[in-house]
Amino acid sequence: MINTLNTAKSMTCVLMLAVLLFSVSGVADTFFLRSGVPVHGRLVRTDETHYYVQSGEREIRLLRTDVARIEENDNDGTLDRDAIEQRLEERERELYERTGLTREERDAIQELVRLLDDNDPVTSGDARRKLTAMAEDARVFGYIESLLPAILPVYLPTLLRVLAQADSAKALVVMRDYVSYPEQNTRASAVELLGVLRDESALPLMMRGLLDHEPVVRLAACTALAAIGAKEATPLLLANYNHPDLRVESYVREALSIIWNIDDAEEQGLTSKEDWEALWNENSLDVIITVDTSTLEPLVEPGTRFHPC
Repeated sequence: MINTLNTAKSMTCVLMLAVLLFSVSGVADTFFLRSGVPVHGRLVRTDETHYYVQSGEREIRLLRTDVARIEENDNDGTLDRDAIEQRLEERERELYERTGLTREERDAIQELVRLLDDNDPVTSGDARRKLTAMAEDARVFGYIESLLPAILPVYLPTLLRVLAQADSAKALVVMRDYVSYPEQNTRASAVELLGVLRDESALPLMMRGLLDHEPVVRLAACTALAAIGAKEATPLLLANYNHPDLRVESYVREALSIIWNIDDAEEQGLTSKEDWEALWNENSLDVIITVDTSTLEPLVEPGTRFHPC
């Protein structure tokens, strides 16, 4: 009887040891941390405070309190290079189908984009000219457009001009998307280019540029409105006539002169805001009004700033 009990106890111990060894070292796991980060590997041992996980070729120590849950699976943390290579090939096929460009062609475009901010003006200018010529190809135009949301603002104003020069019709859609971009120089470029491209249907957007909290956007709006000869924008321009930023006041005067086709404003006695207001009052009945300026709002919330991730 005693021998039987001893044998049973021995078998139980052996089974428990086997289960313990199997659970600790024979199964791959994913440890989901409370931060949301998954750690793949194989649990090799534990103590009161830590899990010790073999992940690929290295051992990782995890605090028990940092682990939200453990999931058994076949992922031991070892890199499956064949699977990675296959995924890269699939990704390349997807990109080619979507863009029509090979990896080499896409890399060449991205390298030219990088050179747009080169300290050497010859290098940056050459990159811009090359990109403009390349963007006449619809595939390249579309690829550059697809890059814009992920590109740093320092590159965006130049890229918007590249697209505008390459295909003005397609570029108009892009400019409308970027007139409300958080970074002021990009927003300004989009506003100005709408005028340069003579998109008169975008008049409300250009006029809203005159309400922007950033002077550079107001300057761009002046240029755009002058480019399309928008006489109905005169009251808004006059509202900026005595702007504290002298650049804005200078641009307003120049825009008014161009819009009203006046070669020498001073010679014609237009030297103050009141003089221009008098001219407007005298001619306003002949101007067709298409935009209710009382309903206009700034392109972005006042005080908006670009915050990189």
